[in-house]
Amino acid sequence: MRKSKLVFLTIALAATSLAWAQDSAKDPLVKQYLELQRPDIEAFSRLMVERSTIPLRQQGAAYLQTQVPQDKRQGLAQAAAADLEKYTNNVYPTVRDRAVADAPTTIGPVLQKNFSADELRQINNWLNQVNTWQNSSLGKKYLEVYPQMQRALEEKVVSETTPMVRQNLEALAASMTKTLGIPQNPPAANTPAKGKKK
Repeated sequence: MRKSKLVFLTIALAATSLAWAQDSAKDPLVKQYLELQRPDIEAFSRLMVERSTIPLRQQGAAYLQTQVPQDKRQGLAQAAAADLEKYTNNVYPTVRDRAVADAPTTIGPVLQKNFSADELRQINNWLNQVNTWQNSSLGKKYLEVYPQMQRALEEKVVSETTPMVRQNLEALAASMTKTLGIPQNPPAANTPAKGKKK
């Protein structure tokens, strides 16, 4: 009885040690992956910042087209573009830094879970040398998993930067409103003017 417990314990310990060794072998490969992907992580961060301005861009463009005389549109559009660039320059560094800092705890676990150490080596080799890897079964697997990594990173970065982004978006909205001359509280279309009776 004692011997069987000892054998079981030895097997369990060996299996745990093997699993730990496999995971720890992946750590430097994940780190290398993140270093290789840093430009993509930074580009993804810029995309997140730019996407946050889409509603303001659409509202500004609609206002310019419908409320501003044609001869003033180009100048106001350029001024609004400067406001958007200022916003991006203010917000992007923080979002980029958060994304780079959060990548190991968001992308790393997805890589650890879905790829063996050998597969991670192959992915890193592929990232070093662009070739026909994308058409391989591993390349297809990686491209299927990649959106999970982006989602995990985006969720974490958004949760950590939302107050700062919101504050800067509000400042951008105020700046664009001022730049474009958009009335702060325009009267509602169906509200009769004061002093007039129907």
